[in-house]
Amino acid sequence: RKLENITFECFQCGKYKLGNKMTTINQFVFSETNLKKVYLPDSIQIIRSGAFCRCKNLTFISIENSLINKISQCAFSQTGLTGITLPPTITRIYDSAFAYCKNLKYVDQLSSATNNTIIIHSKAFAGCDITVFYLTATFVEMIAADIFQNSTLKIFCYNMGTSLYQGIFQNCELET
Repeated sequence: RKLENITFECFQCGKYKLGNKMTTINQFVFSETNLKKVYLPDSIQIIRSGAFCRCKNLTFISIENSLINKISQCAFSQTGLTGITLPPTITRIYDSAFAYCKNLKYVDQLSSATNNTIIIHSKAFAGCDITVFYLTATFVEMIAADIFQNSTLKIFCYNMGTSLYQGIFQNCELET
């Protein structure tokens, strides 16, 4: 599909608002661009591999009200994101999805009225400097030992149904 439903702002191109029918952001479609802010429509369900990878100026993305259920490998890796609020519909965060986002200070999730499970894969938040990591999902499965590899993590909050894989905080400076 055409990119007709995304609002984005970049240093050189200004701000654009496009349609609301798209359900998927395809692979590498915005990779290494000068995007600054992105407002995805509520209809988005999947963000594919590398979609926003290496967008160094990308500091903000609005996805909390979307229907996103999957964030693929390296979708936001090496961006300038300072925080992310995940929607309650999220079910999977794949390998290196937010890896090496050096300015990423918080990751949180909106509450859901239904039981839900999030599965977080290898190095999803590797190399980040996260102050607060807070998930409201009923169950969280962290299925790799290196999700927070080489990260600084100060506060880690989760529900009792969370399954933590041995070594999840490997090479991680965990303060709380």
